[in-house]
Amino acid sequence: KEKKEKKDKKEKKDKKDKKESKKTRSNSDASGSVDATGALVFDDDVMQNVVTKIAAFVEEAGDALDVDEFFAEVRAIQVSQDFDNDLRLYAVIAGLFPAGSLNKKSLPPVVDHVIKMIDNAKMTPPQVFTAFERYYASFPESLKGYPMVLKVLYDEEAFDDAACIAHYGQDSGCKWFDQAKPVVQPFLDWLQESEESSSEEVDVGGI
Repeated sequence: KEKKEKKDKKEKKDKKDKKESKKTRSNSDASGSVDATGALVFDDDVMQNVVTKIAAFVEEAGDALDVDEFFAEVRAIQVSQDFDNDLRLYAVIAGLFPAGSLNKKSLPPVVDHVIKMIDNAKMTPPQVFTAFERYYASFPESLKGYPMVLKVLYDEEAFDDAACIAHYGQDSGCKWFDQAKPVVQPFLDWLQESEESSSEEVDVGGI
């Protein structure tokens, strides 16, 4: 009976702590780092700590970074911090490629790790694009490499040509999107004009 009472008290305390955590997030919205419900968003301090944890796991694993083990680690962090799959993909990108290091050379060795996150959550192409756009918003100096990053993802069937053309053919008004849209134009041109070209013939702006 005592064990049951202790267990019930612990469960109540855990629920209370989680509720208080969300309340604190909601009350700290002055910087725009959380939404109206108190849920985590890209710039939340907790989210940045998540990115740090993922980056540390990646660094420790080195070349032996296993896809399934990586997914399990990220999933455990996601459950403990209670954030959605859109944020999970962003955190994975930021954790795998710190300091704006994402490019056509750094992505292929870990592209399977990224695709695992996308496929598991059945993410739509716009969700995928938005995560990458948000990443590049933090590292605008690296944005020029985005077309070739898209090419790598396209080859891995993370999205199809119609979805990419439709996404970047619209007017968003979001600053992340507005920064990325003109940069990806060479890739869009290739999708529209070179459907039958081989990968060796692709030229996305010489990047």
